[in-house]
Amino acid sequence: MRMKSYFLMYLGVFSLILLYACEAEKHSVGSEVAGYATLGVSKYYLVEFENDFLKIVRVTYEPGEKSGMQRYDHFIGLHLTDIDNLITMPDGSERSDKRDAHYVWESKAGETYAIKNMRDQSTESIFVQLKGDYEPSASFVVNGFDSEGTQMMRTLLLEGAGFRVYKSVFPEGATEPEHSHNAKVSVFVNGGHVRVRNSTGKEVEVKRVPGEAVYGDEVVHMAKNMGPTMVVVIFELM
Repeated sequence: MRMKSYFLMYLGVFSLILLYACEAEKHSVGSEVAGYATLGVSKYYLVEFENDFLKIVRVTYEPGEKSGMQRYDHFIGLHLTDIDNLITMPDGSERSDKRDAHYVWESKAGETYAIKNMRDQSTESIFVQLKGDYEPSASFVVNGFDSEGTQMMRTLLLEGAGFRVYKSVFPEGATEPEHSHNAKVSVFVNGGHVRVRNSTGKEVEVKRVPGEAVYGDEVVHMAKNMGPTMVVVIFELM
């Protein structure tokens, strides 16, 4: 009788251990493919900023590094370096993805794959996850992308539902007349040093390092480039 009790107790403990193991495995798999929000705890994906409208994630891979299988939400990507990635799909199929630095693309929600860096150098990218629900405020000041009399050279790189991405080349010493921006993320490709005057007349000088990604709320301002020619890629919400 005592032997039977020991056996039943052992069986109960073993069942609990098995149950916990299954739950842990389920949680692990869920975290691997749960979505973009999990990327902030990965060694490859660092969340640098997040609000109700978007999330800025910096993506870095050392030579030969490979991620697990990951399902992504809707985001816009910008490669800061050249890349040579091997993409592995959930069914095991593979494809090569080679892009030059400053390539911009859109990833649809639900895309699932693993990435391996095939280069002998590290790679770096910026992902801007779009959450939606952004409504630009009415402004009587022309948007910076459409303003005239500017010394900036602007190139539209990508446009889609609720966003546009463009490149601004700001020559050394050039002045940008008063203009407005919607909420945006500015990626300073080669850094920068600008003097900005807001709509109240207050002036500040701002310095940025190469590759820095900065969120900005809606704003009306003027700007002067205090340093060398500056290249900025702007993800503007629409």
